[in-house]
Amino acid sequence: MKRSDIIIILTGTDPSSMSGGIGFALKGYLAALNAVDVNWCIIPTYHPTAYAGKYLPWIMSFPKVWLAIYKYQKQKKKVIVYSHAGRGKSFFREFFLLTFSRILGVKTIMQLHGPQIDGYLSHFAKKWLFKIAIKPAETLGVLTPWWEKRLMNKGIKKPLIVISNPLSLRLQLVASLPISKKKFKDEIVLLSLARLVEGKGVDIVIEAMTILPEKYRLVIAGDGILRKKLEARTIELGLLNRIKFIGWVSGEEKQRLFESVDVFVLPSTNDSFGMVFVEAMSNGLPVIAADWGAIPDVVPNRKCGILINQLEPKDVASAVIELKDSEIRRRMGVEGKRWVLEKFSADSVGKDILKMIDKVLVNR
Repeated sequence: MKRSDIIIILTGTDPSSMSGGIGFALKGYLAALNAVDVNWCIIPTYHPTAYAGKYLPWIMSFPKVWLAIYKYQKQKKKVIVYSHAGRGKSFFREFFLLTFSRILGVKTIMQLHGPQIDGYLSHFAKKWLFKIAIKPAETLGVLTPWWEKRLMNKGIKKPLIVISNPLSLRLQLVASLPISKKKFKDEIVLLSLARLVEGKGVDIVIEAMTILPEKYRLVIAGDGILRKKLEARTIELGLLNRIKFIGWVSGEEKQRLFESVDVFVLPSTNDSFGMVFVEAMSNGLPVIAADWGAIPDVVPNRKCGILINQLEPKDVASAVIELKDSEIRRRMGVEGKRWVLEKFSADSVGKDILKMIDKVLVNR
């Protein structure tokens, strides 16, 4: 079948919302579809900041999907609804929308996001609900090979294919640029950028700062329910002169931040993929992360950064010290840029999406 005869309807978080992991990632999926000349339209089912954003976009998506399917079927297009789901209510929304789409006679794919899925697979009742949630999807997209093995080992029988979160066009451009000279010379600046919630490991990085020499500084970007607690701990440890909280950043402000620091540090156990690691590597930063879950699929250990087994402050500090030499940081930064362009470029992920489309169309 010609690519021009296929239309993909993407559903999930509104990519214009400027927040939410799936919304951010969807920009890359659109770039990937464009890279392989597949037509698409997007119908959001969730907006994280809009009024009634949890339900109103979802309710409105049903007539929009019906009209889109009717329109494209009249044009003799092969329609595939490509749903993106993360956790809990997200699965609820996408389950009903995909069921509706199946009733209308179109093919369906569900892309799985969210570290919570691993917990669902390990809990009898939640696993049962998870299996129901994915039932209307004919094929599942998973973010890395680790997730593929995990679902297979937990008895998920659906066809699986690895579709990683792609680089947006902006990130792809950043990754293609040479590493810029850092602003700081006498000090080494670390960056932790994340939602300030349990499992992100920012608390461990703060504790590690008590071990590191004075020349190390830490910038913490992000917001969340733990911010006040983390700020209080910073004061308690007497680190206000070395740790700076700057809140949520995005766009050009985020880009300038990546360009001004030396090492990205986030020993998270609360990521299904870790798009922020891809952002850091795109900017030529060596990454210190946890050797946990799917993260080793995203950050090659000892090539683009250092993965730590024990999530202790001393282990984070030890990894930071290993990167004290600017030449080591530069070498890992160069390798990180090469890696993300090879594995997560729009063209590379677009080709994987084509394989998934072929698999769905063959599954009649």
